[in-house]
Parts: sequence; C-alpha cells; structure tokens
Amino acid sequence: MVVMENEEITHPAPPLELQKPPEPEPRQPVMINVDDVDFCYGTHQVLFDVNLEIPPRAVTALIGPSGCGKTTLLRCFNRMNDLIDGARISAGRVRLEGRDIYAPEVDVVDLRLGGDGFPEIESVPEIDLRECRLRFARAWGKQEIAD
Repeated sequence: MVVMENEEITHPAPPLELQKPPEPEPRQPVMINVDDVDFCYGTHQVLFDVNLEIPPRAVTALIGPSGCGKTTLLRCFNRMNDLIDGARISAGRVRLEGRDIYAPEVDVVDLRLGGDGFPEIESVPEIDLRECRLRFARAWGKQEIAD
C-alpha cells in the first residue's frame, strides 16, 4: 500500500449540485371524472374502487375481457343503470365537468339527450303542444309533423 503525504490535488471535484425535480405538466381540464366508484346489482358488487379522468374531446377506449364491467361503467355516465331494479352506485361519484350527475337536482332526461343534466336558470317561453312537436321534429331533420 502506497501512502502519499502532502500531495496537493490540482483538480478538486466539483461541488455537488442538487437537481430540482422536473416541473409538473399543467393539469388538463377533465370532462368526465369517476372517483372511487363501486357499483352493485342488488347485493352483487361488480365494480370496485374505479377511478378515471377523461379530458374533453378525447378519444377513449375501455378495453377488457367480457364481463369485466366496461358496459356497466359506460351506463353510469348516462345513468342508464337507473332503469335496472337494484342497480346502483354504492360508493363514489361520477362528475361531468365537475358536477355530480347523481345529485338529486339532475334532470336525467336532459343528461341522456346530451345536456349537462342541470336545470337552467333562464326561463323557457311557453309554447303549445303543436309547436313543441314541430321543434322536436325539426331537431330530428323532419320539416312536417302528422296531426
């Protein structure tokens, strides 16, 4: 073993520099947010602690084997499971643009027709049944309605 005494180091090691962690990416807005959702058919639980964020205008695919809950989850987004006796979200929340779509004030028909499901503050003009039917027909691309 060789020991050198009083030897001067000409190239000292550079001081340690602490690296900053990378900046987090800016958070994208969320259109559909599923928070800790459990879903049951009667007493049989089929979804367990589901968490999902879907940004606006995103193409999203749910992929999995038959019977894994893809359709059940999709039906939660438009509350189609409400039509099945005993089917319910037993825990968690489903939000559309930050609003809980299972809140009591949600208009389920409006939600299914592509609205946000929440009542509007503005007033709706009074129209008669014929005018209502005509507007509905025009929305579906028909010009006339049968009396």
